[in-house]
Amino acid sequence: MLAVIAALLALHTAQPHATPAEPAASWEQLMLPPAAEDDPWFDCRVHGDAVCGPGNAQGVAPGLYAAGQLVAGWEPAWYGRPDLVPGR
Repeated sequence: MLAVIAALLALHTAQPHATPAEPAASWEQLMLPPAAEDDPWFDCRVHGDAVCGPGNAQGVAPGLYAAGQLVAGWEPAWYGRPDLVPGR
């Protein structure tokens, strides 16, 4: 019986541990309620896909944001193509 338990334990520890496919949720995602783009308090830097387009309501530089900070400038090819946005 002990040999079976030892074998199962060895098998379990030899298996690579799974890593999550998505990064952990940010503070904003956990604490802020879901927002629709037409809500007056919607902020494209932290809500939705964190991509702010040209002429956004916040008046911030268009591009991709992470934790509220611009990480990549706007590319016109992104419009209507979220699959082209880096990290998406």
